Formats: sequence, C-alpha cells, structure tokens
Amino acid sequence: MAEMAPADYVVLGLDIIKYSQKILRDQKLAQEKVDRCFNEAVKEKRPEPDAPLPHWVDAGDGGYALFKWAELDVLETLKEFYKRLNRENVNYTEEQHKVLVRSAMHKDQVVVWDTEISSRPVKKFTGHAINNCARLMAGMIKEHDSQVVCSRPVLDAIMVMDENASPTRLKDIKDKHGLEHEVWNLQIGGLLGVKPIKRELHRVPTERVYPGPAR
Repeated sequence: MAEMAPADYVVLGLDIIKYSQKILRDQKLAQEKVDRCFNEAVKEKRPEPDAPLPHWVDAGDGGYALFKWAELDVLETLKEFYKRLNRENVNYTEEQHKVLVRSAMHKDQVVVWDTEISSRPVKKFTGHAINNCARLMAGMIKEHDSQVVCSRPVLDAIMVMDENASPTRLKDIKDKHGLEHEVWNLQIGGLLGVKPIKRELHRVPTERVYPGPAR
C-alpha cells in the first residue's frame, strides 16, 4: 500500500457538546447538522478551486478535519461553520434540540497512508498533530458553549494575519506522559469563541497575554 511522506496539517477538532446525553435519533440528527454545516463552510471558504479538501477522522461525537491550507483559511472556515450552525440553532427554542460544538486547532506533521481493513481500502492518519489536538479538547471545561482553543503554532500564524483576534492563555494541559501543552482561548469579536472564566486561566497573570510569535 502507498505511503505518503509526513506533511504539515492544520488539525481542526470538533466536539458536539452533551452528545452522549442525546437519544440515538438526536445523536444522528446532530451528526447530520454538523456534517452539513461543515461541508458548506468548506465549499464556501476553499481558498482555490484545486485546493485539497480536508481529510476527516470521525469520532462519533465530532471528529478531526486535516487541512493542507493556511491557518487563516482554516480559521475562516471555522467562522463560516459557526455562522451556519448558529443560524440553524435559532430555529429551536428548546436547548436540548440545539447542536453546540467546541473546537480546537493545532498544527504539526501527519502521515496519511493507505491500508486495508476487512479487505476494503481505507486511509489512515498518524501523527502527534491529531493526538495533541485531542488533548486540547479534552482539557476544555464544560461551562462553555462554542469555545475555541488553539495551540501556540496556530495562534502565531493567526495573529499575523487577523488583527481582530483576541487570545488569552489558559492553564497548560498535562498529558499522561507528564508533558505540558500550551493552550490559548481564541475570540474574534462576536464571530467566534467565548470569554474564558477565571478558573481556566493560566495561573500567572502576565502569561495570559499574547507575547508575540514564539522565537
């Protein structure tokens, strides 16, 4: 089976809030709504007609989109996704029927390769980019709806290209290996994200302010 060389991907993780608390029918409806809004956003914000479409790693209650696009293009896609999702949620007055999604962005290398499972060809995805994006989402608190977080590599690129971005550093995420991962809450006006609360902020106040691109 063919194997591609490692390449940089922006990994966008999407997680449907309170997915496991929904009945089976509503879980499927939530998946369909997220799929529809995401696909429409990708079509709308694709930077070039021949730009590679993102790979999708499904997780049931969301998943991971792997983009070979610039960080700003992925960010614009995420804005469009939330705009469309919010538009659909307005049609429901009962909170349990709304579909709320938290998201995280990270950038690192991924190997995309072909294999077979049950004698059928499938694509597999290997790399710390996916694992670390999952860690960012796992560390998000439950109080927020529609929170957006990102890692420092993604944030550095966004801050160069989007002057309206407002980041705040959150507590580092410590993984099972004892490694700490820098996490930033991302807000862009009323278009994206939420204001963090005190208990999730980095313990050192001076560290909460974006210092400029990492050197």
